[in-house]
Amino acid sequence: MGQAPCGSDRPAGEPSYHARPAYARPPAGYAPGPPLYAPAGYAPGPPLYASGPPPYAPATYAPAAYMPGAPAGSFGAPGPMAYPAGVHGTPGATAYSPGLPSTSAPVAPVGSTAGTKDCRHGVECCDFSESHRAEFRHPEGTQLACQYGSKCFRKNLEHLKQFVHPGDRNYRIGMVHFPTRKGKKVRPEFPTLRDLFNYCDPDESGNISREEFQGAWDHLCHLPPEMFGVEEGNRHLETTTCDEAWLAAAGEERSHLTFVQFAKWASDAMIVLPVGIDLSEGAPRACRFDYAGKKRCPCIDFKASAHSTMCECGHKSSSHFSDVALMSLEEQETVNKINRAKFGRKGSKSFIVPFRQPGFTFVTDKAVLAALQDLLTQTLKTTDNWTRDRGCKLHGRNGCDWRCAFINKCPVPTGYQLIRAERNRNPPLWQTYATTRSAIKQEVMTSSLPREKYSPLSVRDIPNEEPLDPSVNEWRLMHGTNVDACRAICGSNFRLKLAGTGATWKDAGADKGTPLYGYGVYLAESSTKADEYAESITGGLPIDEGCYAMLVCRVTGGLCRLVDTNEFDPNELRRDVLDGPYHSVFGDRVVKLGKPFREIVVHDNNQVFPEFILYYKRLGVPE
Repeated sequence: MGQAPCGSDRPAGEPSYHARPAYARPPAGYAPGPPLYAPAGYAPGPPLYASGPPPYAPATYAPAAYMPGAPAGSFGAPGPMAYPAGVHGTPGATAYSPGLPSTSAPVAPVGSTAGTKDCRHGVECCDFSESHRAEFRHPEGTQLACQYGSKCFRKNLEHLKQFVHPGDRNYRIGMVHFPTRKGKKVRPEFPTLRDLFNYCDPDESGNISREEFQGAWDHLCHLPPEMFGVEEGNRHLETTTCDEAWLAAAGEERSHLTFVQFAKWASDAMIVLPVGIDLSEGAPRACRFDYAGKKRCPCIDFKASAHSTMCECGHKSSSHFSDVALMSLEEQETVNKINRAKFGRKGSKSFIVPFRQPGFTFVTDKAVLAALQDLLTQTLKTTDNWTRDRGCKLHGRNGCDWRCAFINKCPVPTGYQLIRAERNRNPPLWQTYATTRSAIKQEVMTSSLPREKYSPLSVRDIPNEEPLDPSVNEWRLMHGTNVDACRAICGSNFRLKLAGTGATWKDAGADKGTPLYGYGVYLAESSTKADEYAESITGGLPIDEGCYAMLVCRVTGGLCRLVDTNEFDPNELRRDVLDGPYHSVFGDRVVKLGKPFREIVVHDNNQVFPEFILYYKRLGVPE
């Protein structure tokens, strides 16, 4: 039986409205109210951008000028244009920054802890009314599993932001709670391998570790067959161990498995589950937008609003991708062959395509090395080049008050010598970047905002690499950090939840700083600025001893939100980019304010492809 929500007049023994059959009439007196998080004075109106300019639009804003966008599904299964020919063998966490959720995003998920009293039902509370959520506190970051699971046919956004189902983005371990309904515990369901893999990948990284693989293994071995939607279970797995299975799937060298590698192992092991990847042109394009604090948009497919490049969920077309759009062509072919094969047939290795692992190649082309050295040299700033992020020569970075650091400035290098470079070879990451770039280009072309072109100092083409696309403000920018972080970023892209934990200035004793333009991926046009955050390399190759590491990234800026004064609100900037028409923040504090550097910030790591790691030495400073 369902429980009575706190403050409800309904008797405790009466089932909740959600627990009723879908065809039942609503309770007496029921009337739909405003959506969750609706601002004061809310009144239902037309979709986002349907009439009148948004608050951030310039005077020239004209909704009527918007043009129809690409046909539905045009980004669902990218073709050759999304994976350009001639690109090097490689060709980004994702939780967005803390801050207030924008009221313009109509489907912000449930989970607010607002309120002064704890709800007695806790996470199992089914009262999602605004008044109840404002009065009572509920656990944050966890959603209820729908009791109907994969059989539920209610796919409207209002239902999806309250309950999660197998295959939903939030149906992941640690993010979903399985309640008791009618005296029976709701159990996890995994109709496909993709559902099981996603459940064991709570960070949505696209990889599972050995420990996460153990969780998938346990479910395969112990859950009853009906939880997988099949008649026969996977009892044959009991003849082997998880350690043996991991060795067969990952070998001795890998520390993580991608989904395709997991699916290949499952096929070899005769797991009786479909893959769960739709390779068709009309594959659903789920929203990949992340709110603050682990919350993710529940939208399961792009549905155009009045503005053709904006979804009804309130997010841009470039935030919506099908599963196949995030895979390399090689991975797509592997999944396609597994889908065509008969599950349970022995000897499946005969139809498995060997998967080329992401990795690095040494740059040996003299023309490429010369271009990268030129990038370091030509973007060097020789005067007015110290900021507090460089640190104090007495106490280092973040070791003292900023006043002490200002008096005892750490010396700034007078030059940089490139020692060697590595090219990132990561086809899936490149595929995601190229697909995002294509979607942003469509949004730029149909936008009524002025198409301003920005040219950071670091913009240049590299020999034998695909040229940059100035029509979408594609740039090469730099990002300094330690070498381990450089390699991790090349593998799985930037993790936005780590913003502010690195070399950003922090108050004494704090473990996290507040970046100038809010949380996001910060990139520099100047090698001097990027070098502020680089760290000396210890260990590794002998040639790397005493060197520093820096990333060179391809970045799609799209429509840029220019900031050239001190009068700005970081939360407002973030809303303009995430919920508005802009794709990046172009921070120019040089022209009007006389500050040393310009910085570019993106809030979607899919707009960044880490292309090279530079190993270099600082010149003109003590070793």
